Parts: sequence; C-alpha cells; structure tokens
Amino acid sequence: MNKILTKKLFFFILFSAALISCNTQSKKGAWSKADKVLFYKEMENTKDLDNLGEDKTKWIDCYYEKSQKEFASFEEANNNLEGCKKLAEICATEVIDQGSAIGKWSDRDKKMYFDEMNNTDLNQLGELKNDYVNCYLKKLENNFSSIRKANMDSTRCEELAIECASELLPVLSNQE
Repeated sequence: MNKILTKKLFFFILFSAALISCNTQSKKGAWSKADKVLFYKEMENTKDLDNLGEDKTKWIDCYYEKSQKEFASFEEANNNLEGCKKLAEICATEVIDQGSAIGKWSDRDKKMYFDEMNNTDLNQLGELKNDYVNCYLKKLENNFSSIRKANMDSTRCEELAIECASELLPVLSNQE
C-alpha cells in the first residue's frame, strides 16, 4: 500500500509541477517561454526581415528585448501596432544605422554611400565628380540621420542632388 501512495504522491507532484510551468504568465520584462517562442516564430515568418541581411538576428534580438520590456505579453505587443513600430525603429537605429546621426554618419553608412556612388554613372561631371560626391554626402548627412533614412525619401534626396549640381554649375560653365 505504501508503494501505491508513493506513486500517487509522485504523480501529483509531477502533475502540479507541469501545471505550474504551463501557467507561467508573461509580464513586462519577463515573457513566458511560450510568448518568446511565438515572438521568434513570428519574426522568422516575416520575409521582409530577410532584407536586413547579416543584421537580421541582431535586429530580432533587439526587438524582442525592447518588446518584452514595453509589453506584458506577446499578445499585448501584437495588438499595439504603433508601439511596435516605435520599437522597430529604435532597433533599426541601433542595429542598422550603428550610431549614425544628423551631421555625423557612421563609417558603415559612409561606406554604403560611397559604394552607391561608385555604382552610379557620374562621368559627365568629369573632374568635378569627387566634388559632387562629397557635396552630396555632406547635404545628406546634414538632412538625414542615416543612409537608411535618406533612402526612404527620394524626393528630398533629388532636391539635395540638384542643390549640389547647382553649386557646381558655375564651375562647370567655366570649364567649357
């Protein structure tokens, strides 16, 4: 009879432990394992994140940490589009922009800019090509917090490009 009681007690303890672990509730700063799994599954199924390339995992981890601190659960986060947009932008700034700011872009953003310019046909500018590229970089840096932000506003970029061309126009006219 003792064995039966021991078995029943063992199963009761096991069942209780299972119930306790299953009922672990998420809270701000400490989401349950289930919410964490849901979050990462959702992120892995978001194809747009593939555009982040090597930054994808870092961005997702940043977004998880910020979401967990801001919201009490995955469900709460999932129902707050505006709040999630803010957190996504914060992580983009931290992970992708790597410290770029208006007036001072990161080395990574500058490299990306120069790579783009090297793939742009500016041969018609002749000897002024470097002056134009440097002018345009300075204007972009002074108007956008990162190259990512600049690439989101083609109208303003075009205006800045025209400003640089206009500034160089007197020099171009004197060369003819």
